[in-house]
Amino acid sequence: MRTVKPVRAPSAVFENFDIRVRQPRTVEKQNPDVGTSGQLTVQSAKPRSVSTEQVARTAALIQAMRAAQEQLTARMPNLRVEFNETAHVPELVSVAGGGALAAAPAATVAGKANEATLRNFLAENAALYGLTQAQATQLVKVSDYTNPAGNLSFVEFEQEVNDIRVFQGYVRGILTADGRLVRTTGLLAAGIRANTLAATPTLNATAAVAAAAATIKVDVNADGLAVLEGDSTGHTQIVSQGPFDENTKTELVYFPLAPGNLVLAYSMVLWQPDDAYYVLVDAQTGALLWRKNISQDQAQSVTYNVYNDDSPTPSSPTTLTAPGVALPPGITRTDVTLISEGAAFDDLGGLPMVPATPSRPATIATPGWTCCPQRH
Repeated sequence: MRTVKPVRAPSAVFENFDIRVRQPRTVEKQNPDVGTSGQLTVQSAKPRSVSTEQVARTAALIQAMRAAQEQLTARMPNLRVEFNETAHVPELVSVAGGGALAAAPAATVAGKANEATLRNFLAENAALYGLTQAQATQLVKVSDYTNPAGNLSFVEFEQEVNDIRVFQGYVRGILTADGRLVRTTGLLAAGIRANTLAATPTLNATAAVAAAAATIKVDVNADGLAVLEGDSTGHTQIVSQGPFDENTKTELVYFPLAPGNLVLAYSMVLWQPDDAYYVLVDAQTGALLWRKNISQDQAQSVTYNVYNDDSPTPSSPTTLTAPGVALPPGITRTDVTLISEGAAFDDLGGLPMVPATPSRPATIATPGWTCCPQRH
């Protein structure tokens, strides 16, 4: 049985970071390298500067997507489009009041009706998503399934440019049982020009891991790491674990800084004993682009009143197995307070709860107890 570890103070964790979000200009003076809960931290390394021409192109792309929205609204008066505030692209497209974006096609290849419905809608309305029609048809299908109830189906496409995935570049279509497309969600990168994008990194995978480690104040010598294996393209590689708990898988991706502005990046997860950081660094400069702590802690305690032993009448090990042998004397319940891993579900789990009374707290209606924390 693993011991439940105490919850760390928020200041011991590096907070989430996205270079596209305006960061605060001040941090805690006593420890400027560590973020506080709910705050994006400021990093010293910066990505390549953006030219005036690129700024103008981004603005033109956003304006073009908004114009395409107005044109589609003229045909669908109840159209609802929500733009993501960070990526500045349509994140949710639907029709209010239960309407549909598109009907099922009259004729399709068997088993591909939903895929065809979504792909046709994206091609016909490519400008709304900042795509060309060719780019819409080139999206790669990664899933196509129907839920167990049979009333909703889901098709998901992913963006690939130069055979390299686009970070968060996906679109998911939601379809009804009769094949109508009712919603799309996702963050397709807009304004991609494949021939202008770098496809070869300046940093190798070990240097990228060292750069990512530095963003969480872990000192790693890239020369002390080694590439253990990689795929045939060289886009995905496994780097030796070094100071981390596991080997690090790196993948080249394109990170969309803004519509029309993508940079080549290394994506990876850095595993530590208690935390795991999903990190993207610029493949040319090593600058931090994006970081998310994918482990979660919570500090809400819960008290259980339990038999804190192997049974209410503990006697192990024992040879008292013959019929008619009296049980050992019973023990009293003990209050045990610990950090709950599912505070909202403490009364809903597999262990039935004895309701609380004015003189007794709620208790687990089984003898003994164990607690094994999960690695998220």
